[in-house]
Amino acid sequence: MEFLKIFIFFLIFNISMAIAAADIVLPSPYDKCDKKMDVVILSPKEKKELAQIMDENISQSIVHIADLNCNGRILKGFILSDKIRTHFQTLLVLFEKNKLTDISVLKFSEPVRYKAPKAWLAQFRHRNNDHVDALSGATMTRESTMSIVKQAIYLEKK
Repeated sequence: MEFLKIFIFFLIFNISMAIAAADIVLPSPYDKCDKKMDVVILSPKEKKELAQIMDENISQSIVHIADLNCNGRILKGFILSDKIRTHFQTLLVLFEKNKLTDISVLKFSEPVRYKAPKAWLAQFRHRNNDHVDALSGATMTRESTMSIVKQAIYLEKK
C-alpha cells in the first residue's frame, strides 16, 4: 500500500511538472520562436555523476528543456532553479551548436538588489565559467548562477 501511495505521488508530481513546463514563458526574443518543451527527471546515477563533477550536492532532479527554432536558428535551453539564500532563482541557459549563447533570469525571488545584471550574465558567453568576475554584494547569487551554468553545460554534453 505504501508503494502505491509513493507511486501515485510521483505520478501526480510528474504530471504537474509537465504542465508547468508548458506554462513557462520565455523572454523576448525567444518568446517568438517555435518551441518544444520537455521535462527530464535526472536518475540517481546522473545526479551522483553531476554532483561529483561539480563537487557539490545536487538537490534538483527535474530539468525543463526547451528546443527552440528561431527563424532557422536552432537553440537548446535548460531551465534550472537553485536556492540562493531562502528563495530561488530560475534561469534559462541557451546553447547553439553546443556553445553557450545566452542566460536569462526567468524568476528571481530574492530581493532585487541581489539579482545579477544582464551585463554580468553576458560574460558567460565569452569566458570559461571558472573565470567569471565577482558579483559585488551578491556572492550567493554568483555561486547559484555558476552552479546552474555548470549543470546546464553537463546536460548539454549528454
